[in-house]
Amino acid sequence: MAIQPAFFFTFLWAIYHRLWLAALVLCVGLFSLNRIAEWSQHLVNNSALESYVFYAIVLFGVIGNKLIERKLIAKGSVLRGFSRLASGKEALEEFGQLEAETVKS
Repeated sequence: MAIQPAFFFTFLWAIYHRLWLAALVLCVGLFSLNRIAEWSQHLVNNSALESYVFYAIVLFGVIGNKLIERKLIAKGSVLRGFSRLASGKEALEEFGQLEAETVKS
């Protein structure tokens, strides 16, 4: 499993991919976790609460591509398969050829 850009650039990555709701939830969630950590410094070890911020960022990095996939499916795109080609153009050509072969059969 490769490291996703969403792990490093959480909020900016979500905005770039027009995942407005995910960006909002992430922003509010991280803000809330930081406020809770500040307010409860005298009750709980602060580093334990700050680790939850790290876990939230890791979770966002792991599910980032799934969020894009769900957004595209909601807009009407159809998942035809997975490709590890170098570019989107090559992937479209490959799946276009597969679709043409399927129609001919």
